[in-house]
Amino acid sequence: MDTLNITTADSLEDVCMQRVLDSLIEQCCDNADTRSKEDLNEMFDQIQYYIESEGMSVNAGHSQTGVTPLIAACKCNMPEFVQFLILRQANVYIRDKYGFEAINYARHHADGFCLQILMGCTNYVERLSNKKKLANRKEKSCILAAYQQQFKDDNEVDHDLILSLLEGLYRNGHSGAIMVFCPAIMIL
Repeated sequence: MDTLNITTADSLEDVCMQRVLDSLIEQCCDNADTRSKEDLNEMFDQIQYYIESEGMSVNAGHSQTGVTPLIAACKCNMPEFVQFLILRQANVYIRDKYGFEAINYARHHADGFCLQILMGCTNYVERLSNKKKLANRKEKSCILAAYQQQFKDDNEVDHDLILSLLEGLYRNGHSGAIMVFCPAIMIL
C-alpha cells in the first residue's frame, strides 16, 4: 500500500447509528484490560449485529478518535472478532487519530493471535495487489498486440494514436514531460 496516503475510517450518515457505534467502541476500548471476556463479547456481538443486519460499514469508525471495530478488536485482543472483520474485508490500513493501525495495537498482546491474523491478511492483500498489477500488465500487452495486428502497414502513420497520446500527455499535468518518437527498425 502507498504509505503516503493515510487511510481513515468511514463516517456514518445515520447520526443515531454513529452515536451507537461511538458508545460501543468507547465501552470496548476504555478499560479493556479490566473488562471480562463476556462483557467484551456482548459489545462486539452488538457491533457485529450492526454490520450484518443494519448494513453498517465494516470500516466505520468512532467519530472523534477514528477507531474502527477492527482497531477496537485488536486493542481488546479479540482474535475471533478480528477474523470476522477480516472475512468481511475490513481495511487493515485504516489509522486512528493518533496514526496507529490495527496491527500496531495487535503487537501489544503477548499471545499474538490478532497479530497472526493481521499479518496473514496483509500478506494476502499484498499478493492480491501484485496479481492485479500482473493482470494489468498482461492486459496492456494483449491490447498492444491487438493494435499491432490491426495496423498492418508500417509506412502508414496512425495520426489518431499520436493525437490521443499528445492529448493524454497534455491533460496529465506533469510539467516537463516529453514524448520521443523513434523510428521503427525494419528487418528485411
